[in-house]
Amino acid sequence: MEDNRQVEEGSSLLDILRLLLSKIKYLILAVLVGGILGGCFAIWKTIDINHFGTRVEFYVNPEKPEESAGSSSGVAAGGSQYGVYGAYGQHVMDNMIRLLSSESFAEQLILNGKILPGKTYTVTDSKGVEKEFPWFSNNETNAQFCALYEAAEPLLAEVARAEKDYNSALEIKAKAVRNANEKLRTLNQEWVPLYNGGQVKSSTFKLEEYLTYKDKHGGVPTNLEAAYNAYTIAQNDVSIEQTNVENAELAWKVAKKAAYEPQSENEKLGAVEKVLEFWRTSSAYASQLSRYKSCVSYSYLESAPTDDSDTSKLARSFIYVRISVLNKDGEKGTAIANDILTRVKNVVPVYVAENMTVPDGYVGTNCQRISRMDGIHQTDPNYTRNQAIKHGILFAALFFVVACVVVIIIDKSDKRLRDQEVITRMFNVPVLGIVPTIDELVAESAAKKKSANKTKPEVK
Repeated sequence: MEDNRQVEEGSSLLDILRLLLSKIKYLILAVLVGGILGGCFAIWKTIDINHFGTRVEFYVNPEKPEESAGSSSGVAAGGSQYGVYGAYGQHVMDNMIRLLSSESFAEQLILNGKILPGKTYTVTDSKGVEKEFPWFSNNETNAQFCALYEAAEPLLAEVARAEKDYNSALEIKAKAVRNANEKLRTLNQEWVPLYNGGQVKSSTFKLEEYLTYKDKHGGVPTNLEAAYNAYTIAQNDVSIEQTNVENAELAWKVAKKAAYEPQSENEKLGAVEKVLEFWRTSSAYASQLSRYKSCVSYSYLESAPTDDSDTSKLARSFIYVRISVLNKDGEKGTAIANDILTRVKNVVPVYVAENMTVPDGYVGTNCQRISRMDGIHQTDPNYTRNQAIKHGILFAALFFVVACVVVIIIDKSDKRLRDQEVITRMFNVPVLGIVPTIDELVAESAAKKKSANKTKPEVK
């Protein structure tokens, strides 16, 4: 019984194969139609779609301390705790790539290095014309945003002024320090004769020895005393400028506290944070955030690793930023890509320098763009053709399967008995004879004549 079922099933599969081969012309036609329709569909959908972008390379390395080898920094000149000078470890680069790929950094790209967004945002239309739109579509909501913005602006202006005063105080103090150092060098020069004469023990000026010498000899040489007085005045100037720096720094902190920190227990956020939090609730913000996250990618590998060993190498000194903007729905792809490129150039170096983990013994991180031929260009000139080929193959395969199913269903729905093997299998009786059709008789007769002509001896 089982053997009979297997024979019947095998016979059924062969019947299906014979059926499909007998209809091969229709199947080929279905494949051709499917391929053509799929290609036409892809061309229609992608004829105006292109990708515009580029790749920007940044070199990153830990900055050497100014001290020479053997200094208290603990890092010899030209050495590195990371094996190769200027290279960061994989875990450091992984963390930086995560930061660059975050929503927080995408927001920094929107801000383009500024503290607050503008009161409006810019959109480039299909003709490349920039138009400004309010962040909120609701007039009342946008008015609330502008009111918060206007309240924060004077506080930020005060922060900028206080920061400028602080930097100015630092510059003045630096000049005073340089002057004091110059006076100290002069004082040391006047001190050397006393040391060479064996009247003092130190080769450089020491206040204790200076006072001891003065008491012992009832005074000091005129040039030395003048140098000492000049140095004392210069040191006093440094102290005064240090006080000015501390006062300027305090004023700067007070200004930042007013702008960024709550003014009372009832206020949850500072003025600047209120504007930012309100801005983040706009649909335009969400749309731009999504754009910058989808159009920009970051890596410290120039290309995808071919094996696991490539990702384990320690020497990592480059960050690659890839920009790819899909031009569709009437947007001007090149204009958007150029805008993103400008923001990447402005923001990435500052952000990396401020947030990269600094190894012990180093003073900071240097990040600079080293690519120059990184203008925006079309990255996939064959996009439409590739899509047409892909959709053509998919549609052709789909039409082939559907055509096979249709042929089998039509054949199974035909209840006529057209095969002697089927009759024998269904009724379990032998077939005594078959009446041939006219076409079969004609074909058989032609075959016999052809065979007879081949076997007939040639007449010489």
